Amino acid sequence: MTKIINISIGAVLVALLAAAGILVYFYLQPTSQASQKLERDLKMWQDHLKSEPDDALARANLGVIYREMGDIESATRELALAVELEPEGYTYITELALTYRQMGDTESALEHLKRAIDLYPNGEKFRAQYLVAEIYFESGDLESAKEFLQQSLEDNNTKWNSHYLMGQLYEREGNLEKAREEYGVAAVFNEDDEELQEALRRVS
Repeated sequence: MTKIINISIGAVLVALLAAAGILVYFYLQPTSQASQKLERDLKMWQDHLKSEPDDALARANLGVIYREMGDIESATRELALAVELEPEGYTYITELALTYRQMGDTESALEHLKRAIDLYPNGEKFRAQYLVAEIYFESGDLESAKEFLQQSLEDNNTKWNSHYLMGQLYEREGNLEKAREEYGVAAVFNEDDEELQEALRRVS
C-alpha cells in the first residue's frame, strides 16, 4: 500500500520541492543500486544541512533515508526536527508516524496520523485515514478501523487497498456478501493482485 519515498538529486528540483514542502523519495531499483543511491542521497542531504540546518524538507528526507537504511533512532530524530521546524507539515508528520509504527510504537503513530488528518486538505486525507484504519484493524479494533476506513473512502473511493481492507473487515465480521462486494470493487482497480483474487475466491 505505502509507496517508498525516493529523493531527487537535482538541485533545481530540490528547490522546487522545498517550496512545495513535499517529500520525493521513490525508488524501484535493484537492491545494490538502491543501496548505493541511499548512500549518495544520505551524503547529499547531510552536506546540505551543514549550510542549511533549518531546512525542514532536508531534515525530513534525511529521516526517511535513515528509516530505509534501518537506522530508526536517527530517522525519528530527523523527522521530529522537521515537524518542529514546520509544525503544520502534514507530510512530515505522516512520515514520523510511519517511523513510530515501524518501531512498534502504535500509540504515537496513531497520535501523529490523526494530527496529520486534521491538517491535510480535503481530497488528500485518505492515505492517513487508511493508515489509521490499518493499525486499528491489525490491533483487532474493527469498529475504529471501519470508522476511519469509511472516512478514507469518502475522501477518495478509487484506492483499491481501501476497498480491499473494507472487504477484510466485512469478511472478519462474517458478512460475506459485503466482503465480496468490496473485493470486487478493489479488483476493478487492481485485478492482478494475487491476494485479492484469493480473497474473492474465498467469499464466492
